[in-house]
Amino acid sequence: IIKKTKLPLFGICAGFQIICHVEGEEILQLKEYFNGLQNTNYAKNNVTVYKSHGWAIKEIKNQNYNVLGSSKEGIEIIEHKTRPIMATQFHPEITTPENQGEIIFDKFLSKHLKN
Repeated sequence: IIKKTKLPLFGICAGFQIICHVEGEEILQLKEYFNGLQNTNYAKNNVTVYKSHGWAIKEIKNQNYNVLGSSKEGIEIIEHKTRPIMATQFHPEITTPENQGEIIFDKFLSKHLKN
């Protein structure tokens, strides 16, 4: 499904890791589990996002994807170059005043799910 879909697909956390795995990327276990707010770069800005994971993608070799954001742990945001696929290692769906991840999720929705 991931390799062939033309429908909008947004992967979150394990969904990010599954998309990366299907596309041939290596998933590495972190030395410690991370749970909480952390800064991530996105579009040349720092955004505060909520993370809860113990795995990371250190690099994207697949030429079909752009890396849109990263942190000290690894890649945080990817987007397919020609299909409506985006994924985040963090949790943009967690709604707290501090979590700015919803900005990225909202941009994806407005771009690919127009009425």
